[in-house]
Amino acid sequence: MSDQLVSVTIFILDSLHNSVMQNCTLRVQRQPVTAQLRCAEGNS
Repeated sequence: MSDQLVSVTIFILDSLHNSVMQNCTLRVQRQPVTAQLRCAEGNS
């Protein structure tokens, strides 16, 4: 079974209520079951 790559975009509100976009890649591995979430802050 191959690994699964899921691309997600996460919006985070910081303490000053500024929206910070995070471009994240979620890597799901079946055997053994692991999940890695790697994010890079997007500049808009």
